[in-house]
Amino acid sequence: MLFRIVLAALCVCALPAHRADAASLLLQWDASSEAIAGYSVRYGTVSGVYTETVDVGMETFWRPQALTAGHRYYFVVQSYDASGGVSPFSHEVASVASDDPIQSDGLRFGSADVDDMVVWRPGDGRWYIRTGSSFYQSSFSLQWGAGALKDVPAPGDYDGDAVTDVAVWRPGDGMWHVRTSGSGYRESFSAQWGAGALGDTPVPGDYDGDGKIDLAVWRPGTGVWHVRTSSSGYQRIFSVQWGAGAHQDVPLPADYDGDGRADMVVWRPAEGMWYVRTSSSAFQSYFSVQWGGGVHGDVAVPADYDGDGRADIAVWRPADGVWYVRTSSSGYQQSFAVQWGSGVHGDITVPADYDGDRRADLAVWRPAEGMWYVRTSSSGYRNFFAVQWGSGVHGDVPMSNGLTRSVR
Repeated sequence: MLFRIVLAALCVCALPAHRADAASLLLQWDASSEAIAGYSVRYGTVSGVYTETVDVGMETFWRPQALTAGHRYYFVVQSYDASGGVSPFSHEVASVASDDPIQSDGLRFGSADVDDMVVWRPGDGRWYIRTGSSFYQSSFSLQWGAGALKDVPAPGDYDGDAVTDVAVWRPGDGMWHVRTSGSGYRESFSAQWGAGALGDTPVPGDYDGDGKIDLAVWRPGTGVWHVRTSSSGYQRIFSVQWGAGAHQDVPLPADYDGDGRADMVVWRPAEGMWYVRTSSSAFQSYFSVQWGGGVHGDVAVPADYDGDGRADIAVWRPADGVWYVRTSSSGYQQSFAVQWGSGVHGDITVPADYDGDRRADLAVWRPAEGMWYVRTSSSGYRNFFAVQWGSGVHGDVPMSNGLTRSVR
């Protein structure tokens, strides 16, 4: 039986990969309203001539991984039913594959445009990484840091190759120890910045816009952000006062203004105010938004949930497991709420892009069983999957980016 697929929103989005030999795009389409068994994507380099076919099951997006950079590709999608019947082709879309590197706020230890699931085990200092490029079937581990020395994990892209480096900050001596992905994790460097004796909190981020992580700490006693820039080889520094430990402010650096650089941001739980000092103004201007509240036990979970390249203001409420998201694409005027996870189970929030659609998924890690529960943005937060990785018994620390998400 043939039937027609509704693909009013078939689109192809530029989604450059990390390496030239894996240049890729993101293809997305509306779900069919019919009872189908799955979708097939067909494509080629000539309009109307589709030499390749890929079965993507019930997914409504696909990320090709073996396109040639600079070549134009033409795509169509069709659905199929359980008896083998297929629909007519959707309308054709086309785009040119690119090999320009893309920075991610998530943790990506490989070449795929999807975030990895990562835990750090303080007991042995090992990083256990389950790769998104393998659809979370393969894994590897690296030893770096030590819980006995009170190390704080601070992963990020310090060497500018668009792949995550493993890094820790040691409060006792203020040393940053970074093991670089560009060297295959064989080489490392260290730099001193900040002091645990002064209560410093590590807030790594790309404040200078060079595509590499800067060494930075926020000092609660003075509210000053101290930044040592990667663009200067960590020789140049600058400082900005923003926030106050006396108000129990939580530092949450991310790119809220869309200029590709980290902004200096604090969330004040008592009043639920987010205070954002923007990098696009050279940290001279700011704006504030009220969202969430410490009275509810809310956990701040900023991430790019709407896919506009800017961090959305968001909180997760453990009491009812609801994510409350105020979107940057609406100028922080519109919001949505989705229930996912439970404070009763001790869930820890780990939002990241696990489905590769360039939007953060709602995700929690449950320590008792080591399960990652992911509700996907590509499905409109209707579908989910679960992966076992890590263990609360071992004291594992789950990470979805350079920030610790369990703070309240």
